[in-house]
Amino acid sequence: MNDLVWVTSVTDRLRSWIAANGPTGSDPYDALNSPLATLVSPFGKWGRILFLQGARRAGLSRRLLRVPATVNAKGVALLAHAELELATVRDDERIAGDGLARLRWLRANAVGDESGPLGWGYPFDWAARAFFIPRDTPSVVVTTTVADAFLAAGQRLPQGRDWARQSARFVTDRLRRTEAGETVCFSYTPIDHSCVLNASLRGASLLAAFDEPDLRDLTRRATRFVLDQQRDDGSWPYGLAIHHRWVDGHHTGFVLRDLASIARHLDWERPLEAARRGLEFYRRRLLEDDGRPVHRLHQPWPADIHAAAEAILVMTDPLLASMIEDGPTRALRTLRWTVDKLGREDGAFGYTHRPGRTDLTPHLRWGQAWMLRALAALERSLASVG
Repeated sequence: MNDLVWVTSVTDRLRSWIAANGPTGSDPYDALNSPLATLVSPFGKWGRILFLQGARRAGLSRRLLRVPATVNAKGVALLAHAELELATVRDDERIAGDGLARLRWLRANAVGDESGPLGWGYPFDWAARAFFIPRDTPSVVVTTTVADAFLAAGQRLPQGRDWARQSARFVTDRLRRTEAGETVCFSYTPIDHSCVLNASLRGASLLAAFDEPDLRDLTRRATRFVLDQQRDDGSWPYGLAIHHRWVDGHHTGFVLRDLASIARHLDWERPLEAARRGLEFYRRRLLEDDGRPVHRLHQPWPADIHAAAEAILVMTDPLLASMIEDGPTRALRTLRWTVDKLGREDGAFGYTHRPGRTDLTPHLRWGQAWMLRALAALERSLASVG
């Protein structure tokens, strides 16, 4: 069995699982949807954080906590994007139809009016040290993921570009900004003042998709902010707050892919140079030779399905892959590791693996949607080289 045939079989098994299980699913961060979460409300922020992180890390039974399954806009967008890419690679408009139906659902469930900024958020409260975000609060990471899927539809959905442009208005008109000289960092949501590098760059990458001088200027300012934070070893911290100084695999991957996208749109060399340095760091420190994704710098475990999917996306990005000789080979190596360690008998993927313990919970947004997106990119990469 050649590589493309095998990848296609993995993709089809996952697609079958997704079709059988429907659009609702679990998420590693949805524990605050549990009715038991009200018990920690009197303890404020730290009570919510402890409940959320305790449920996620201790692997408490979702049935015990009575956490309901939900439809996650980010997961829907990732599935749609993957299906549209698969439809192109396989020349199968039936798959495209599935993706387009998801895009129409996303538009119908946006936060915003007919002509103003459009945004999307997570269907659960999210508690962190930096801020508390109530459920359905639009965020830059969810909104840009949806907008990317709209743009991926191309001529299959002509109004999709207009919807993506309205999403860009969410970035420019709703997010707060941290100014540093001639550079700028976008906040995570309209209600916080955080400076999370990958999230801000997600917004810049969306703005770069539109050939408008004001948006291009803002893209450059936001990109320079992130470039200025690159460390001597080529890495980036998650954010600027003292408790955000860690370096991890999947957020580094976001930065690399968005720098590549911005460089393509703006024909700009500086992001490419930063991406080359960052990619070398990523290959050396955040991806093992056997394909296993590293959790965080200096903290290798657990290996996470989201990080595995992101590694495949990084190694199949056309511009990033052109910087290295073995991108598709590394992507295949990561997929083989992932199928071996996190693959389930039903075609879905588990959550995390560490020596002696594997959590095979099939989270929809965090695992299945990201893996389908990665598998579609890998099919495209393998098909392009014959």
